[in-house]
Amino acid sequence: MSGTPIALLTDYGVRDAYVGVLRSVIHQVWPWATILDLCHDVPPCNVKSGAWLLASAGPYLPERCIVCAVVDPTVGSSRRAVAIETEHLRLVGPDNGLFAMLLEDDPARRAVVLDQERWFLPRRSVTFDGRDVFAPVAAQLARGVRFAALGSAIDPQSLAPLGSLVMPRFDTETIETSVVHVDRFGNAITTLRARQLEAWLDGAAPRVEALGHTYPFVRTYPDVAVGERLAYIGSAGNLEVAVRGGDAAALHGLLQGTPVQVRRQQTS
Repeated sequence: MSGTPIALLTDYGVRDAYVGVLRSVIHQVWPWATILDLCHDVPPCNVKSGAWLLASAGPYLPERCIVCAVVDPTVGSSRRAVAIETEHLRLVGPDNGLFAMLLEDDPARRAVVLDQERWFLPRRSVTFDGRDVFAPVAAQLARGVRFAALGSAIDPQSLAPLGSLVMPRFDTETIETSVVHVDRFGNAITTLRARQLEAWLDGAAPRVEALGHTYPFVRTYPDVAVGERLAYIGSAGNLEVAVRGGDAAALHGLLQGTPVQVRRQQTS
């Protein structure tokens, strides 16, 4: 009787009771819910990292999974609370760009603004929509409430974009991309996807550069010596730069938003 799972992604961490409260609220609304914890260690208020982590997890979520995602630095403001239905998933969270990267591969079919307060907790704080709005709405979806009953329909094209992140720009000799997320190993993940890189290279070899450092493009970590730089296509299908056995971000000053260039390798 568990039904459709609910996947949680937040920046709440595990030091406080916030995640436990979300799970408790879901349980009270629908005791048979199966809850999946995707990540609760998104860097605080970092919508871009949350968007990347959500997008990288999306293809592996069960069909029709309900995603309750909360990275919400403008909670209490005029930003909208929304639910989004794609071909494969249903998403609940703030309309602040958090879902934008996931929607590139699994586009929104319809969306609603959450304006039906009967699905919220009776007492709503201005600082904890995760508990008072998003968790109970996700649980109601799992319980079987119709998507259209959650709120007023909105144009999916009106959903907030991710913002100032530099997406790949292509010219004849150079791709300009940027770091979207730094993982716990210090690997810097860029916005450039493998299929984009392959099409642009058209059989040539890439030369990857960032902040004055060159990262040889290889298949995987053991292709270089320990302590050496490398660039490669990561498990989510994006270009990454790293140091084998080291923290590239700390060693080379790579941060979210750091520009990364790809050039066609000069041949002798």
